[in-house]
Amino acid sequence: DKYRSEFLENSDWLSFGFHYINSEKPNEESLKHILRDYQKLTDELIRVTGSTNYTLRLSYFMGSYDAINSLKNQGVKGLLTADDDRLSYYLNEEESKFINNHDIYIDKNSGMKFISTDMRLEKVEDNKIYSELIDICLDEQQNQIIAVFTHEYALDDNMQKKIKTVCKFAKHFGYSFTMF
Repeated sequence: DKYRSEFLENSDWLSFGFHYINSEKPNEESLKHILRDYQKLTDELIRVTGSTNYTLRLSYFMGSYDAINSLKNQGVKGLLTADDDRLSYYLNEEESKFINNHDIYIDKNSGMKFISTDMRLEKVEDNKIYSELIDICLDEQQNQIIAVFTHEYALDDNMQKKIKTVCKFAKHFGYSFTMF
């Protein structure tokens, strides 16, 4: 509550969203409670920060069709997919290949939007960030949206430099910063 006004003042670029209730890998039982946990956290985020993000990156990119559909019914607009070759959420191999080769996939059944994650900063060497971003820009299937993320545990001085590199790149090439 102490920082609520500061969060509101910065809500055009800073947002928070549900990831998972704890850091353990979700299991079938915990996925049954995803809606309850999502609502609980979102209510608190709105109370404390005045807003929440409706595009999520769920822990381990896991979620059944029913769990994801229940989140969609609560206003979730999209899900960021894995930054590697593992399957994301309930998507099958063909759908996962599509999302890995395109920026967006919209599930015909649920209407959920899946956005491909291009880069996890803690996995990229400092001197390769710019060249990897250039490669993404040159890929006509992947250059509309560049989704980059890191984990809060990795936010050290070096990670701040990596984030600045991404920001300078985005500004130089005319990408806008947005939360979906």
